[in-house]
Parts: sequence; structure tokens; C-alpha cells
Amino acid sequence: IGRCMKVSKEEMLGMLAAVEVSLTYDYSVEHERETRMVNLVADKLAAYPVIRTEVSYPVTEGGRPHLRLYWDEADVPLTVEEAQRQLEVGEPSIRTCYLGLADGELELGMAMLKDDEVDTVVRRVGEVLAPTS
Repeated sequence: IGRCMKVSKEEMLGMLAAVEVSLTYDYSVEHERETRMVNLVADKLAAYPVIRTEVSYPVTEGGRPHLRLYWDEADVPLTVEEAQRQLEVGEPSIRTCYLGLADGELELGMAMLKDDEVDTVVRRVGEVLAPTS
């Protein structure tokens, strides 16, 4: 089906493998894992009184759970864009969702987060948003 369009045999087999994995993948298990991660990060960030959290399920992200972070700029003199930039340039770098910036909130997705990275994310967010806590 793709040979006439210069698609190689390897690319066709790769696409077939991706379709087969997609057909057998249990998305509910991944949704549960991401929800657990969002709640775990939110629970750990509760140690920082200047950070408020809220779980969201943005339609633009397929309803996958995200964690919205809020703070009072009187307590933490950072705009959302400045906080996002500090998270990105720090070590380790943490990329945040760009969709939330329009609403004036920082949003964390958990799709790529591994279990052993939770404490690192919480530490980095704390370093940026609650450096004196």
C-alpha cells in the first residue's frame, strides 16, 4: 500500500507494529497510572504552602490528567512564563505544558513521568516557586 509512494519495507513494518501495539494497548491502565502520578505530585507539593494545585483533564490533551499549579505573585514574584523558563533552564530541565499559559497557570502533564522522577519534579518546582520554604 505504500510502495508506489516510495515507502520502504521497514517503514511499512514499523507502521504495522505501531498499529498492532495500539490495538492491544490498555489505555485505562495508563490513565490510572497518570492519575496516580498527578495525585502523588499534588500531595507532595502540599508541603509548600505558597503553591496551590488542582487536577484537570484538558480536552485538548485527550482528557489525560494534568496538574495545574497556582501561586500568588505577591508571595512568589514570578509570572507563569518566568516560572516555566526557570523550570526549563534548571537542572534537570522540566518542560511544562504551553496550553495553560494562556489561562495564567502552570500545568504539568504526567505522560512521560516515571515513578522514580516524582521527587525530582517536586524538588524542582519547590526550588522555583517556594525557594524560602
